[in-house]
Amino acid sequence: SALYYLGFNLRKCPFNDINFRHAVATLVNKDFIVKRLLQGYADKMNSIVPPGNVFWNAPDLREYGKGLATEARIRQAHKILSKAGYRWKVPPINKKGALVKGKEIFLPDGNPMKTITILTPPSDYDPNRAMTGIMIQEWLRMAGIPARSKPMPFGALTQQVNAHHQFDMCVLGYGNLSLDPDYLRNLFHSSNDRKRGWNASGYHNLDFDQIADESSRTMDIDKRKALIWEMQRIIARDAPYLPLYSPKLVEAVRKDN
Repeated sequence: SALYYLGFNLRKCPFNDINFRHAVATLVNKDFIVKRLLQGYADKMNSIVPPGNVFWNAPDLREYGKGLATEARIRQAHKILSKAGYRWKVPPINKKGALVKGKEIFLPDGNPMKTITILTPPSDYDPNRAMTGIMIQEWLRMAGIPARSKPMPFGALTQQVNAHHQFDMCVLGYGNLSLDPDYLRNLFHSSNDRKRGWNASGYHNLDFDQIADESSRTMDIDKRKALIWEMQRIIARDAPYLPLYSPKLVEAVRKDN
C-alpha cells in the first residue's frame, strides 16, 4: 500500500504549466526505474492509488511515453514543449532531425529557465529514491532542461516540501496508505493548500474538489468507486504528482515450524 512519486510545486514556473509537467512525465521512464534500479521488486504506478488496491485502483489511466525508448521520449517531450512555446539556444533535436545535447531552454515568455532542483532523500536513507532522482536529472538534461538532483536529510526534506512548500520537484513517498482512498481528497483538494497542509503540490481544480467532496459523503460503494476513479483520471491528466512505483514486500516464513 505504498506510493513513491515525483512531485511538482505548481506554485512556481514552469511547474504550473501542464505542458511542462507532461513533457517531464514523458521523459521519466518508469519501466527503467522498476526493472533496472529496483531489479523488479516494485510495481509500476500510473495512479496515486497503488495497483494492489484492486477495488479502488482505476484501470486504463494515461501512461506518458508508454513503450517509448529514451530517444523517442526526448523527441516527444521536445514536441510538447515546442508546441507550448519553449525554445532552446541549442534544441535537443537539430534541423536534420538528429538527437543532440540541448542547451539553454527559454520559457514561453522569453526568459531563460533556471536550474531545476529535484529533492530526494539521501542514499543512506533510501538509495532507490536517491538514484531515481539522479536518473530523472539525466533524462531532463538530455532534453535540454537544466536539472540537478539534491539529496538532503529526510526530516529537513519533508519540512521543506510538506510544511513550507519550498521546492521545485521532489521524489517522495507514502509507505502505508489506507485501503480507503480518501487520501486522494486530502492530497489534492485546494482547501489543503496551506502551510503544513496535505496539498504540498499546490494543486487547484474546482471540478476535482467537487467530485472529492461528493466522494467523501457518498455511502453507495459503487457510486463512490466511480467518483474515485474519476478523481484518479483527473490527477493522471493534470499530473501534479507523477506516480512512479510501489515496492513489493517480500516476507519469509518457516514452513517446518
